[in-house]
Amino acid sequence: MKKFKTNISLFLSFLLIFNLLYFSKEVSFVDATSQSANTQVIEKEDGKVVNPLYDGLNIKTYSQDNTMSSRSSVRVFKTKQEAANYLKEQMVKRSSQIKFIVKVKHYDNLYQDLFNMAVKDYDNGKSSEGDYLYRHWSNFNVQWDESKNDQTTFTYQMQYLSTYKQEMEVDYEVKKVLDELDVYDKDEYTKAKAVHDFITENIRYDYDLKKHSAYDAIITKKVVCNGYSSLTYKMMKELGLSVRCITGNKSTEYHSWNIAKIKDKWYNIDNTWDATYTANAFVSYNYFLKNNKEFSDHIRDKQFRTSSFNKSYPMSTTSYKTNDYYKKTFALNKLQKFMVVGERFGFYGINLSKNDKIKTYTSSNPKVATVSEKGVIDAISPGVVTITAVTENNKKATCRVRVRYDLSKSKVSNINNNVKIVYDGKSKKPSMKVTYKKTTLKEGKDYSVTYGENKKSGKGTITLYGMGNFTGIKSATFKIYPSKVTGEKVTKKTTSTLTLSWKKQDGVSGYRIYRATSSNGKYTYIGSTSSKVNTYTDKRLTRNKTYYYKIRAYKNLNNEKLYGDYSKVLKAKTK
Repeated sequence: MKKFKTNISLFLSFLLIFNLLYFSKEVSFVDATSQSANTQVIEKEDGKVVNPLYDGLNIKTYSQDNTMSSRSSVRVFKTKQEAANYLKEQMVKRSSQIKFIVKVKHYDNLYQDLFNMAVKDYDNGKSSEGDYLYRHWSNFNVQWDESKNDQTTFTYQMQYLSTYKQEMEVDYEVKKVLDELDVYDKDEYTKAKAVHDFITENIRYDYDLKKHSAYDAIITKKVVCNGYSSLTYKMMKELGLSVRCITGNKSTEYHSWNIAKIKDKWYNIDNTWDATYTANAFVSYNYFLKNNKEFSDHIRDKQFRTSSFNKSYPMSTTSYKTNDYYKKTFALNKLQKFMVVGERFGFYGINLSKNDKIKTYTSSNPKVATVSEKGVIDAISPGVVTITAVTENNKKATCRVRVRYDLSKSKVSNINNNVKIVYDGKSKKPSMKVTYKKTTLKEGKDYSVTYGENKKSGKGTITLYGMGNFTGIKSATFKIYPSKVTGEKVTKKTTSTLTLSWKKQDGVSGYRIYRATSSNGKYTYIGSTSSKVNTYTDKRLTRNKTYYYKIRAYKNLNNEKLYGDYSKVLKAKTK
């Protein structure tokens, strides 16, 4: 017998239903996190299982085509762990439908246990699993069949915060950034600091509260704290560091951050609160590698304060002694700088002694960027250089500069291969050609693309985000034409009038009616109706005469009308 989950589960110690509000030191804003670890969910009356991180939030979710073909055989597993590993593997691939059989005796919470095992965090897990995976699913429905003894068939219908294609783009960009940071063979502290500095200097907080994923963080460079902590987790994992994502609050304010392991102790890291929001702001380490005492404005959720959790993740009793460069030692005003070709930026020294001044500036590769004797750098071509400043007292400071092309200067053309796009109620994601000067760019390498809803007649939107050797944003629009009018018929006849009707369309501005006295004759515009009216009465006609009609929908777009195709010819004769 087939069963659907419809009751509210009590398998958790508590359910979390709340409005989320988080306040920074300077600005208040609603945040996208809540009290949850990767063993908690909220179950609704309709059977939908919801990630408590996003309960009640209006976020964009994805449910892509299933990776398993309809002809593929359903996988069979002998143990719960094997089934959970398969569920995890398919979730990493962002499969929307995940179906499998597990040969264990069924019990009510089996589906919950399998899911919790799939998203469980392991120290040796991959950067796309564990806490990262838990933060990138939105909700699911589960169905099972336990009609056969000691075996259950499960089907999970999943919704995610990102597509598999987007996750591939995240992995590509993360690897490129880490390659340029060049800290793979460095100590744990240097790795953690490199990730902290990159994220806090280059990613901005999304005050519109619409961006939540690591994709939003690394690609669009704008995200709420959940994206900060997710990206921190992925980058640190890729560098071989031990790291977790933590949620908590102060009073009723909810937030997300990380803990990371240096040597044999764990430390708190909040890259959201350390993030710099202006071009010339200095890197802050106020929330980097801190012990709990110096992190008192972050109160962890209960599951992160248990004795078992503290035993697994022993926190250092002292904060890590970081090199707070802008307060203590001679340095340049930027640790790292991202520039576009043609841009200019000025360097200057910080913490120079009164009797000292900068003697020379040098660039490790003038073909990528040059620097003048006064510290003015000009970006020449894509690449990475190191700018070195040496003082008269032989003190040295460096800044790594990454130069990329500006995607906003690219050109978008051949949208949908120049074929007219017609409304059909489905979201439109047309193909396109993107060029920078004379070079054709590649999606997934040079740019990532997102689409607007694009479900109605009128204007469709496309947004491109720079990747690899490109940075910045490029927006493009396209026209969505109304579809062909259908369902046309004559509903009433008199000796001098004919009343026509047709099927309504969503999202149009109105309809125009045309008439001819022969099927192949010249059709003349005779009137129009609003979008709410799908009937028209043609008056003052001649008795016992045949007329021919065509109807088409239109959409007002700025100062232009977008016309759909004409309906079939409608033949009608007065009495």
